[in-house]
Amino acid sequence: MFRNYLITAFRFLKRNKVFTLINIGGLSIALACSFVILVYVLNEFSYDNSHIKSDRIYRVISHNIDFEVISPGTSFLFAPTLKNDFPEIEKASRARGLRGVELEHNGEFINERRVYSVDSELLDIFTIPLISGNAGQNLLNNENDIVISEKTAKKYFKDENPVGKILQGQFEGEQYQFIVQAVMKNFPANSSFQADILANINLSLKQIQSFFPDSPDYAMSGFFWSTYILLPKNNEPSILEEKLSSFISDNIPNEHSKIEFSLQNLSDAYLYSAHMDNNPLPRGSLNNIFLFAGIGLLILLLACANYIILGSAISMQRAKEIGLRKVMGANKSSIRKQILIESILVALLSIPISLFLIETFMPFIEQVFNTKLTYFSSNVIFYIIGFLTIIFITGVLSGLYIAFYLSSLKTIEILKAKPISGKNRIFIRKALISFQLIIFMILIFGVLTVRNQFQYVLNQDPGFNKENLFIIKFYDDFPAYNEYLSKIRSSSNVVNTAAAMEGPPAYSSMSMMVPTVSNPEKKIKLEGMAVGYNFIETFGFEMLEGRAFNKEFATDKNTWILNETAVKQLGLTDPVGKTVGGTKIIGVVKDFHFHSFHTKIPPLNIELTDDYIEQIAVRIQADKIPETIEFLENEWKKIAPDQDFYIYSFDKLLKAMYTEEERMIMLLFWSSVISIFIAISGLIGTTLFILKSRTSEIGIRKIFGSSASSIIFSIQKEFGLLVIISFVIAIPVGIYFMNRWLQNFAYSAEYSCKYL
Repeated sequence: MFRNYLITAFRFLKRNKVFTLINIGGLSIALACSFVILVYVLNEFSYDNSHIKSDRIYRVISHNIDFEVISPGTSFLFAPTLKNDFPEIEKASRARGLRGVELEHNGEFINERRVYSVDSELLDIFTIPLISGNAGQNLLNNENDIVISEKTAKKYFKDENPVGKILQGQFEGEQYQFIVQAVMKNFPANSSFQADILANINLSLKQIQSFFPDSPDYAMSGFFWSTYILLPKNNEPSILEEKLSSFISDNIPNEHSKIEFSLQNLSDAYLYSAHMDNNPLPRGSLNNIFLFAGIGLLILLLACANYIILGSAISMQRAKEIGLRKVMGANKSSIRKQILIESILVALLSIPISLFLIETFMPFIEQVFNTKLTYFSSNVIFYIIGFLTIIFITGVLSGLYIAFYLSSLKTIEILKAKPISGKNRIFIRKALISFQLIIFMILIFGVLTVRNQFQYVLNQDPGFNKENLFIIKFYDDFPAYNEYLSKIRSSSNVVNTAAAMEGPPAYSSMSMMVPTVSNPEKKIKLEGMAVGYNFIETFGFEMLEGRAFNKEFATDKNTWILNETAVKQLGLTDPVGKTVGGTKIIGVVKDFHFHSFHTKIPPLNIELTDDYIEQIAVRIQADKIPETIEFLENEWKKIAPDQDFYIYSFDKLLKAMYTEEERMIMLLFWSSVISIFIAISGLIGTTLFILKSRTSEIGIRKIFGSSASSIIFSIQKEFGLLVIISFVIAIPVGIYFMNRWLQNFAYSAEYSCKYL
């Protein structure tokens, strides 16, 4: 019986080539989108599943109550103290990324980016299989011990066994002979913790101590390390959290603000850490998952709607076939099975094309999703089940209405060739066409809104002069920055230059709680920006009161310049010369955008520093930019030949803050293209079938003198009406959803007629 159904289905599809090609084309694209989104969603939710004990691995989270800061930072002594005081903790390890580790390769020193300073117990907490070397607690006991990944071993030793061999290295100005104790497998792409080299934990302490040469105690007690712990099976983490809430050890000195601790399961670290500061691990986005999944579902529904629209248009041509089958004894159930098999067959025939599309456009797809999409590398069963489920549901949804409609036709009326009432059929067809048009219009409205906001944040006045402004970033310690500043100032093409710890556009900042003048019991969160001399002049901040920092005033190192918002929230009048938080105010600058437009301009203090410098701002003559950048790089290589030179235009750094919005524009644009392609192909097919069924009517109209244009207008006017109705519905729906999206911005563009 099933064989007969299949043969009949193939014959029907072969006989109706336009119907088949349009549906296979639309479903191929829709299934390709759905498969890609399924892979993306499964990848996002599979983060850290490769670690066998992930359900028992927790990261300690610190909550700074006074500063209102949540971060995964703990002190150097926190992990060992925690393990000693709480016997229920099986394993505990500190971890901190190391910057500035260079290894010799072919006579040159290569700066390794993914180096982590950890305790040996980390290899027991995470699932880190060793390819060679002996597992145990002594792997990273010595300061020059390292464990390297398979990829790193291949780079430095090719096919040799590197265990026991030495890698010449440089770190913090010292020469090291790193001894390879073991080779580990590369971390899977869906592991939030990624490292190519694991080094001894004391290296990170040495680096932190170099940042605070005059405060060794603060280097030990500062919250610079992540702490990972492994709990026993069936252990309730909430019990340990209760103990942690009252846990105060010697590594949290009195000068720290009030600290509370909580535990975050490793499986939550990727998707549920957006609210944390100073998070070293990559962050996923639940909003993106829902957005992509929603768009994939809509595109799939559009393809299903296409099948129903075309099926209802062609149904009258199948009426006699259905009537004859009923006369020959076919019941409703068999007719429904036949039609459902046809729709499922169309979905199955779409698979090869959809897989070809995925493979062809995978580089572009990964660019849109901003991640490496891996499928069939693990959890193959989940992917296969997911794909087959999508195909089956698509086939059933596509054919369900047509199956019930055709099987319900009355045999006698069909055989007598009586006109068959099709009001419901026509209404559903129009409703589905309207649905397709509404989705397309909403997507287009979304593209226009996101693009308008993207252009708004890039072109809006940030509160300073960003023209011809370039930022040199330090990704390694650069103590000779003052010498470099002196060299580049000698160029007449350099209008102005200054150093800073971090300037606009900033992703994070320092902060402190400061009491207001009117009510000392009330505190505000005051963000800080640490800069060098001439930074205010280089950026072109507008001074409203007082003056900028000046080398002629030795006391300026202990002063602040506030922005307007800080003055207002602190309740200050005539702030210049007054003291806030024990610090004298010497000036007030006009508000400027320190962060992205997602957040409001914060109360901000600007202070002088010559420590922890991480960038240099340079304003260049407009007509001398290429040669000046070359000059800047040449001077850099003279002073720091072993360090790479990184320079960015301010506009490029600003644009990088809105990569999510740029990706969203691409996603919505291509979703719109796909949706209109599916909708138009369906409309063309429907029009062809309608014209075929109305051939006699058109001939009679021409006999009675109707022109070609009037005939076309009479056929297309119903589609024109559907476009108007769809537009009226789509605009308020689009405005509602895009207003919800714009709430992510503290400053947003207003709607205008150009949207419509």
